[in-house]
Amino acid sequence: MGGKALWHLVQFFHDYFPEDWGERWAHADEAVDAFVRDERPGAVRLALGDLEHLLAGGFDEGGLRKVLRALDCHYRPWQDGSSARVWLFRLHDRWHEALHGHGLETSPG
Repeated sequence: MGGKALWHLVQFFHDYFPEDWGERWAHADEAVDAFVRDERPGAVRLALGDLEHLLAGGFDEGGLRKVLRALDCHYRPWQDGSSARVWLFRLHDRWHEALHGHGLETSPG
């Protein structure tokens, strides 16, 4: 599963979890909230689709960590006491809630 197949997810990681992401946000949740707040619903929807594709890939924890690194995500949830899998599912739920829980699914993107 290459970066090209997950382009929108790569864009999210590039923009919100670059090497210096910790200088901009105190915690990863702040970066995720900024993405939802600052981007168009269509961008969130496309990133969510990529994330669903990734989560359906059947990766174990080690595989997900490798994928995060390959997609240039500089946040390491396992260093915060979580796991890549748990964090990615939390990310999924946050984006899904933002789109469907607040009526953004019908907004032009």
